[in-house]
Amino acid sequence: MEGTKPRTVSSLGMFDLLKGIGMLAIVFAHTAELYPLGTNDVTPFAFALFAYREALMAAFFIASGYGFRKRSIHKCIEQQLKTLLKPYLYTALATTVLHAFIHHAAFGSWDAAISESAKVLGGFLLGLPHTATYFGQQFFSCGPMWYLVALMLAWVLLDVLLEIFPERYITPAVVGVTLLGWGVTLVWEAPFCIAQGMVSLPYLYIGYLAKKRRLFETPLSGRAKAGLIASALGVVA
Repeated sequence: MEGTKPRTVSSLGMFDLLKGIGMLAIVFAHTAELYPLGTNDVTPFAFALFAYREALMAAFFIASGYGFRKRSIHKCIEQQLKTLLKPYLYTALATTVLHAFIHHAAFGSWDAAISESAKVLGGFLLGLPHTATYFGQQFFSCGPMWYLVALMLAWVLLDVLLEIFPERYITPAVVGVTLLGWGVTLVWEAPFCIAQGMVSLPYLYIGYLAKKRRLFETPLSGRAKAGLIASALGVVA
């Protein structure tokens, strides 16, 4: 056992490093979108960056699902409130306060700064993945923090499905929830990242199955490798 410990620690450290690099890449990609290149044409670099970012988001959800452990629905909700809601609320508060000071420094009006910052705070409290209008009032999106809201919902949804459905019905249930979430995105900018959480569910489920069946602990078969290559080509194509 002692001989395997350094390798395990090294692997975990490398995994954390790769997660950090991936997060920085996503932040860079989101930031780069704010500075268009002056053309409406889709360049190969811009498309590659988009495909890479989207693939990373899926990978993050799969990695989260790999650490999923079935528990009672009450305990699952309690865990999400403790581990994800707290940092989300701290970020919402810090972003709102910082936005107010920056807005005042740029435009010199506290009334305008407070008014605009209220839209920022409202977007966080509503968990809006995109800027939207509710109750006749515009609210800004919660930015990259939509990921935490969607992750919270997806974890609870997966736990609920595992709790109420027999194992043979889990996959169809996941597919059904995903399709319903995709349909919601077409007709409604739902608050609390409801649609995003539903669409993220299959990635969590893939990670959950990967751990349950030890898919990452054994060499991949030729069929599995071919499937991964085809999936990667499908993202790029």
